[in-house]
Amino acid sequence: MKKIYLLMVGMGLFFQSCVTTEEVNVKSSGEVTYNLGFNFSEMLKAVPDKSAMMKGKEGLLELVNGKEFTTEELMDVIAANDVNAAKKKDSILAANPNYFKDTENLRVKMLLKDSIGQLDLKVLAKNVTELNTSIKKLKEISESAKDDAKKGKANRTEIPSFIENSKYEYNKNVFARTVNIPATENKKESESMGGMGQMFSYEIKATFDKPIASVSLQGAKVSADGKSFTKRFTLIDVIQNPKIIEYKVELRK
Repeated sequence: MKKIYLLMVGMGLFFQSCVTTEEVNVKSSGEVTYNLGFNFSEMLKAVPDKSAMMKGKEGLLELVNGKEFTTEELMDVIAANDVNAAKKKDSILAANPNYFKDTENLRVKMLLKDSIGQLDLKVLAKNVTELNTSIKKLKEISESAKDDAKKGKANRTEIPSFIENSKYEYNKNVFARTVNIPATENKKESESMGGMGQMFSYEIKATFDKPIASVSLQGAKVSADGKSFTKRFTLIDVIQNPKIIEYKVELRK
């Protein structure tokens, strides 16, 4: 199993995202910037002693807080604060010498200050084909953190299956997103959420460099300049029926 730590590794935090935001910024050239943001600010408000969460890791927090890293840069920062991290980096490269090169278009950023908590996973893609491939890599990173969590080394934020199984297309002024998830996998996620799913939100935001002619997503709010739209759902509704987040955007020529 290839391993790469996220910012939460070894920090003793449980990242429970109350709002997950998925943003895509699409250029006419085909380049796409994708950002998956997990906001856990509400969770932090309920923590009586925030300093206790970072006990012994204050130095690491100071190094990473509010900064954006490639996966390799992040591993190097952690290695400077964890004697075992250098060995983990060696094991990654032994399993796949091109791993960090393969993930060089991924970025990780965490902001933890007072009652503000945000974890962002970003993809800088040359086109939708690279975007679709890179989203799978985000899942791989998340799964690696999940494995360490089971060993008591870390807590994690998982990449939902409806994100992992999304496919983006961009052709002739039309940008589209489809979702195809095996029914059994969908049922498992729904059951694991239980009644808590109604408390969490999932928001889509898509931005373009020219005006939107139409968007198929019912209830989507188009911005004043006509170049972006947003739509918010309850997380449980998306998990139970991922098809509701599919959309097609036609741009003005």
